[in-house]
Amino acid sequence: TAFFTLTPGVTMRSTPGPVRLLLVATSDGAYSDEDGFNPTLCGLAAFDDIALGGAIVDTSTFESSDDGWQAEPRQDYLPTGDFSDLADLGDLPLPATFCACAVRDSVLVFFDESGEHPLDQDNIAASPWIDLRRGGDLGRAGRLMIYDLYAVMPLSDYVFVQLRARYYPEVCPATGLLYQTGWRDQNVVFYYGESPFCSGPNAPRLRDYSGVIAQGAEQVQLGYGVINLCRTIPYGWICTGLTNTTPWLDNVALGIYGTPNVPLVSTLASTRLQDNFASDGSQVLTSPGRIDVNRIKGNSSPVVGSVLGDTLTATCAATNVEVRLVFRVRPGPFTSAASLAARAARWTTEPTLTARYGGAWYSARMDTAEDAQIPAVGSWMSTFHESDPGFQGSDNAIDPTDVSPSGGYFRLANDILPDNLFTPGSRLDYFVAARFAQPDPRNPGGAAWSTDPDTAGAHFRELEILPSSVDSSMTWNCTLYVDHHDDREFGEQRLEEAGLTTALGGGGGNAEGTRFDRFDVVNSS
Repeated sequence: TAFFTLTPGVTMRSTPGPVRLLLVATSDGAYSDEDGFNPTLCGLAAFDDIALGGAIVDTSTFESSDDGWQAEPRQDYLPTGDFSDLADLGDLPLPATFCACAVRDSVLVFFDESGEHPLDQDNIAASPWIDLRRGGDLGRAGRLMIYDLYAVMPLSDYVFVQLRARYYPEVCPATGLLYQTGWRDQNVVFYYGESPFCSGPNAPRLRDYSGVIAQGAEQVQLGYGVINLCRTIPYGWICTGLTNTTPWLDNVALGIYGTPNVPLVSTLASTRLQDNFASDGSQVLTSPGRIDVNRIKGNSSPVVGSVLGDTLTATCAATNVEVRLVFRVRPGPFTSAASLAARAARWTTEPTLTARYGGAWYSARMDTAEDAQIPAVGSWMSTFHESDPGFQGSDNAIDPTDVSPSGGYFRLANDILPDNLFTPGSRLDYFVAARFAQPDPRNPGGAAWSTDPDTAGAHFRELEILPSSVDSSMTWNCTLYVDHHDDREFGEQRLEEAGLTTALGGGGGNAEGTRFDRFDVVNSS
């Protein structure tokens, strides 16, 4: 269920008169109507039970009629055309940053004759087809979209970079025939901050597209471009209507990595586990927190009634794979030992990892991800797979103790990591691992795994229920550092933490041993 607030004079009329609701959708006719990998067969979306509340009350249920709704072409939308071009830096405005910049000579641009981006611009430039077989990279699963850029693109301008890819071959599940895919992406757009940004020399932007471009792809085409979302303002802030000539793109490339006998697994920032506090909003140290991801369900920005996604998801674009969530549990001092033991009985112990890294390590096989109970091929979520010993009941059973206030089918009884178990002071270190399921001739013996992140050097992702420094004496750090640099450059984090350590000293009760707790905001916005 989605909720939208209509403000008189801003998003609705402020004078007496009729109010008309308009649901606007745009599709380019390519893969799945631009709704990511959701495999809809009957159009972009379906809507039901549309209600208007406040001074005007109206409800459309569509049970016996169309309730007065009708389809009509968009009168306000005209295709903007293709503005992709090559421009010489000497013909463009001087950059507003004095940092060393990797863009040079001629660059790829997308502005119109006035030096701006028109409303509804949805424009990409396609690369030549890249032959992986000829390059000797067939079967290697890692794919990186690489580029340098200069950008002056504040969030409220609503102009973003978009990255897409398509490939050949893909197998049609209905006919078994080979076909070239449409343009695919990660269903995200890219923002580079409020200040002018330029990628530095030998520091290009990297975006892992391993979950988009299948491991069996033989030929790949990349798409780099721009999208203007000013008309629809999906992120809540009022659009300024201002644009400029940026972004300028340069040195675009496809990077390939990995080995043919290992399927590559990857996660996005928006699908990783998010630090949290006690879910009842209190500072009571016996109150447990939720294990959620930083992705809002049903809305593009937080509103009353919105909730976060309940499960971590990963992508692995290969067939016959086993994907596992592997994690170390450090419970808070007031986590129920009996409840934790009952859940741990469903997990698979990992004695090798426990001996190597310390702590208590476990794993569980992840199930195929679903969105609104529709399987998402190539995606996996942190619920027990039917073949895992910890699986109970049915794979789509709702957790009766954790029903979503907005309805929906995403708080499941088979969560590997349950909500409302871990109390403040708890920490989970984790990674996702994938291999070709046994028996498979591509991975004899089953010993070859890929992981996200790369675990070399004992590098893992982590989630904490804050305050993370709580100990049995019910004391904790007084300083909270909110880190919004996750999935970005880590120079700022190192600098800030060094300053905090210098000022506060060390010796705290959290896993890092600092006198401050850190709240990681894992998503990009």
